[in-house]
Amino acid sequence: MKKLTKEEAEKIPVQGKGRSSAVSSALQAMKVGEIVLLARMEWSWKRGPSIICKRLEKKMGLVFTCKRVMDGSGWIIKRIK
Repeated sequence: MKKLTKEEAEKIPVQGKGRSSAVSSALQAMKVGEIVLLARMEWSWKRGPSIICKRLEKKMGLVFTCKRVMDGSGWIIKRIK
């Protein structure tokens, strides 16, 4: 077991209880103004990650923009509110 400082603990990605995916947990942990590039290899669903963005907007009041990269390599997600 290792003691952590507050700054170290905030840098470690965590996943909540239940059936949340790693992507939705990462999006929930984002701060306003942060931008993430989600690579296509990290996403296995048939549809894009905008589904999770819209679900978090409705459920938690977070606001995101989710745009597909032109070369098809992934998506750029930015938290607005």
